[in-house]
Amino acid sequence: MVSVLLNVALFTAFRSFSIVRINTFQAVVVNYFVCTLTGLFFIETENLPQLFNYYAPWIPSALVLGILLIVTFTLMGITTRQISMTVASIAAKMSMVIPVLFAIYLFNIETKQFDLINTLGMILGILSIIFSSLKASSVNEETQRFRWSFILLPLSVFFLSGMVDTIINYANIYHISAQGLRIFPVQAFFIAGVIGASWLYFKKERFMRRSLIGGLYLGIPNYFSIYFVLKALNAFENDGSLMFPILNISIILLSSLVALAFFKEKLRWINWLGLIIAIGAIFMISYQEILIYINS
Repeated sequence: MVSVLLNVALFTAFRSFSIVRINTFQAVVVNYFVCTLTGLFFIETENLPQLFNYYAPWIPSALVLGILLIVTFTLMGITTRQISMTVASIAAKMSMVIPVLFAIYLFNIETKQFDLINTLGMILGILSIIFSSLKASSVNEETQRFRWSFILLPLSVFFLSGMVDTIINYANIYHISAQGLRIFPVQAFFIAGVIGASWLYFKKERFMRRSLIGGLYLGIPNYFSIYFVLKALNAFENDGSLMFPILNISIILLSSLVALAFFKEKLRWINWLGLIIAIGAIFMISYQEILIYINS
């Protein structure tokens, strides 16, 4: 439950940026330094030297992950602000499809036999993102281009979020040792922060003080959302195939309720259809594990 609330807090923070006029990218950059400092408190003293081991086997993965994190989180913030919390949460949480495909077909981790229902669930997952993103249509050509950009934005979040999870999965399988479990994310967060800060420096963009506040209340739930996902996995005896569908559905539903109740976001019938399809798609992707758990 804590993990669900923290994930929803991320989307709520992004949604609030437009109201209090916080620069999304600047807040995202600050957020990753906040994540880095927070993560340092959870690293055992004897493992601290590993932070500066640039020859550790997971360093290339941390570098790629850092780049993906800063881009993905920024696009997630833009999607939340310009479209809706519901769309951003669906796009981010339906991305579970991508690491599943990589695990099966590239990493050769055959966790289960994929069948027609699983495949249909993946297809419906992509459709749910499109349906939830659609705005009122118009014959005006300029408005039509604007609407298509709104579809491409959450699809980008979907793809990049999936690649973030895939890189984490890859590093965990092939490179990360027991000592690196807490080192790896801190290094990735720091790399993301440095890349973002460098971009701000070369753009010579004036830094807004309120971005510090935005980065603080974004960074703390961002770090602990990951921490409590790990705690939740322990509660489910590391059965991620069961825990993640429950977690993702809860985040999507609660994000939608918060968006409706506090930000007065309006959903058309096709957006509601996209929300329903997203929930159904998650069940279809994970129905074998859910049935096993129910029958056990």
